This record gives sequence, structure tokens and C-alpha cells, in this order.
Amino acid sequence: GGGATPSSEAVDRPFPIAPKGTAIGSSGFGPAVRDFMAFLRVERGLSSSTLSAYGRDLDDLVGDLRSRGVHDVSAVTPEHIVGHLAYLAEKRGLDPSSRAQHVAAVRTFFNYLHVMRRIADNPTRFVDLPKHHLPARRVLAPSQMRRLVEAPTPDHGELWVRDRAILEFMYASGV
Repeated sequence: GGGATPSSEAVDRPFPIAPKGTAIGSSGFGPAVRDFMAFLRVERGLSSSTLSAYGRDLDDLVGDLRSRGVHDVSAVTPEHIVGHLAYLAEKRGLDPSSRAQHVAAVRTFFNYLHVMRRIADNPTRFVDLPKHHLPARRVLAPSQMRRLVEAPTPDHGELWVRDRAILEFMYASGV
């Protein structure tokens, strides 16, 4: 769908939320995005796949901002960025690693604009990266660890003392 309400097909896909070329095609964002993408390609020498990822992230940002009534790069505020990130998390359901990648691209874009003096303030300066919640590590119970360390015995051959020493070292050092 091309109206204000996205089609169910668009909502089910994690990316993109805006058509390709949304950012570059926008009169209020396009010149800045073109210059930024040229900077990434020429000065930073990024690969075409990385440039495509930046382009998708900027298309999604600009598409969302335009739907909120923000039509110029100089009008973007920290509140707009926070709203966009909340949209990605709550409405789109993007996982923390995808949101972190998106935040990094958006932050790099606005840092570039600020350094190049195209915007007075960087609206991403206080935006934190989403936290990655690592799964809890599975640890052995003390009785399991004792059985593991004591498993090598003289019955296992000449190297049983070495094997036990290795296991004790691993246990003592947290390996």
C-alpha cells in the first residue's frame, strides 16, 4: 500500500519500512543524504552492501520522519529520533541488534551533518544504542563440576594426572 496505512505485507517484513530512494528523493533530506552517501563511498571506502544498508536505514528514517510531518533535515530533534526508535522497537518489533545497526547509521549520518555544519545541533548526541541482552550462560552445579574434575583416574591411562590438572586449571580460572 502507498497510503498512510501500510499493507499487511509491508508490516510483516522487518525491513524496509520506506521504499528505496525515499531519503535521496526527498527535497528536505535528499541533498544531505547524497553528500553523506558519497562521503561513505569515497572517503570511507565502504562496500556496496554496507552502503545499501546505510541507504535502507536512511530511507526508513526519512520515511518515518516525513509521516510525522518532519520534511527537512534541519528540523529533526532528539524527540523525533527517540520516537523513530520507539516505533522500530514497539511497532516494527525489530530486535536490539537490528535497532543498534540502525541507530549507528542514523548517528553517523547526523554526526556527518553536524561536522560539515549542515545542522546546528546533532539530534542523536544523547541517543543510546539498544542493549543486547545476552542469554544467561549455563553453568555446572558444584556436584557436576566435582564429577568432571575427578573424572580422569589412573584407569584412563598414563595422562590422567595431566587431564585432571587441565580440568582443575579450567575450573579455577573460570574457563
